[in-house]
Amino acid sequence: MTISRMMNAGLSGIQSTGRSLSVTSDNIANINTVGHRSSRAIFQDVLTQNIVGVGDLGAGSRVASIDSLFHQGTILGSARATDMAISGKGFFTLRGRVGGTDGQFFTRAGQFTTDNNGYLVNADNLRLQGYPADARGNILPTLGDLQLNTGLLPPVATTTANLEIQFNGNPQDAVIPTPVAPAPAFDPTDPATYSDQTTMTMYDSIGNGHRVDVYFIKRSLTSWEYHAQVDGGQTVGGTAGTPVTIETGTVNTAAGAFSNQTAVTTTPVDFLGATAGQSINFDFTGSTGVSHDPNASYAVRAAAQDGSAAAEFLEVAVNTDGSIDARYNDGRIRTVGRVALASFTSETNLTRMGGTLFQQTPSSGEPAIGFAGAGGRGSLQGSALESSNVDLSTEFVNLITDQRAYQATSRTITTADELLVETVNLKR
Repeated sequence: MTISRMMNAGLSGIQSTGRSLSVTSDNIANINTVGHRSSRAIFQDVLTQNIVGVGDLGAGSRVASIDSLFHQGTILGSARATDMAISGKGFFTLRGRVGGTDGQFFTRAGQFTTDNNGYLVNADNLRLQGYPADARGNILPTLGDLQLNTGLLPPVATTTANLEIQFNGNPQDAVIPTPVAPAPAFDPTDPATYSDQTTMTMYDSIGNGHRVDVYFIKRSLTSWEYHAQVDGGQTVGGTAGTPVTIETGTVNTAAGAFSNQTAVTTTPVDFLGATAGQSINFDFTGSTGVSHDPNASYAVRAAAQDGSAAAEFLEVAVNTDGSIDARYNDGRIRTVGRVALASFTSETNLTRMGGTLFQQTPSSGEPAIGFAGAGGRGSLQGSALESSNVDLSTEFVNLITDQRAYQATSRTITTADELLVETVNLKR
């Protein structure tokens, strides 16, 4: 090797080692950057020519590539409900403008907030991608900007009421298979005309609650007639204190278990100020009769209805499958969307964009976007953040190694310089 080649080889070593030092410095600088992926410099030797009888002649080194490392970072708790961390493989998918270009970007940094329109966004106002939910909380298949409804949950009119009743009985009822004596005509003001009674609250289309009284009349050992009524003062054209019947029917049992409902008559009701013609259907599936337990007394074992008043939003919670539940002040929980995660065939070939963002390349392959916990994608943790995956002790070792390599290669240049001096001095 000539002296000039020796100096150039040393220069290449200084340049490549300097780039490696820059990579190490960048890693250390991002030790506290949420979702940051550490990098490493990949070195290659450089050959300039093959000398016959001598062999390959090296000309130093160069940095062939700088690779991103995607091993898991530590997951830490967060006080913000919309902060998320990925446990396992995958990336959050973002859409928006970066460097004047609109596009799709990917990140491990899960620091998200909601903007004034309810969209989940990161610090650069890029929108998190996911799957929306319909009014009943069912996840829709269309990928798009994930928007949380943080306003009032609209009221829902009651359409169905479910009641599980333990009808009353006595030991004689179980052994005497004779009909019960006919009861007097039903009169809700006269307890002697009915056997038992329960009360529920139903809701109209504008969220007003209405008391509904359900009366039961024992017609036989296995048959109970029921009447569901509201006060007429709550209905259009009704009179306060005069009940309005909204449904009548008969509950039948067999061998102590629910058998069927017969002779059901439902009358639509017009609540004041609400949508007219509201029908409320009663379902007594799950009720039991006296032969199941002749000593059991009347009891309401379960009561539910599908209506509700308007409710105020309180907070959201992110589940491990990426679904986001909104919690409201009336205790209701409703799924409002599901976060999408992306995976790649070769994530190491993603292009680093800055701001903890990556973009796909032909070498990385197309993103496989779907649900967390499926297709090899990791799970999500809400109220958590993934810290940088930089290992500080490793970086300090790399820093020392690169520093010594820089010093050593610089010595080859000074040595070559000394040889040049000696060569110049040959003429003296």
